[in-house]
Amino acid sequence: MAGSLKFTSHQRGIVCCICAEEIPLEVSKANERGEAVHEECYVRSTTSGLRPPENWLSEVARMSFLVKNYADVISDDKAAD
Repeated sequence: MAGSLKFTSHQRGIVCCICAEEIPLEVSKANERGEAVHEECYVRSTTSGLRPPENWLSEVARMSFLVKNYADVISDDKAAD
């Protein structure tokens, strides 16, 4: 048949460039470089750096405390002048 793909038993089909597992042609996606990826692998790899750190709330509280203390120091300095 013209235009069909033929694979021998030692050849692999489409392989995800992230996890190196085969991807069925019907569900394959491509990343920004045109490489084959599972949709789940792509989403996981692109969003992994977007999560806030586990201790983000304590960091916010610490920064709020520092800002408040800095504001108090500035207002005390202005009152002393």
